[in-house]
Amino acid sequence: MYACWAHTVLMTTPKEERLAVRLSREQLDLIRDAAETQGRTITDFTVQAATDAAADVLADQRLFRLSGARWTEFVTLLDRPPVHKPKLADAIRMRKKHGFETRS
Repeated sequence: MYACWAHTVLMTTPKEERLAVRLSREQLDLIRDAAETQGRTITDFTVQAATDAAADVLADQRLFRLSGARWTEFVTLLDRPPVHKPKLADAIRMRKKHGFETRS
């Protein structure tokens, strides 16, 4: 679904921005050969490849699919009361004591 949105929205939006990159001769030759193989320009090929890769990265971080049973199990685990872990609490206290910040 995200990839469909990305293709529909990102590919039909007016293009006003630029992205400049430095490449080795080998990288450029590889990209040029791949673009030519698909009958596309280097720009079109590169933008599509980068957009697809970005959508995949974000989907891996934001979207996951579970069956009904797995979803129920997941929600059950989230709803469990927290378990006190003394060693973990001690480790966090030690990090703070020595000036290490925990992530929010």
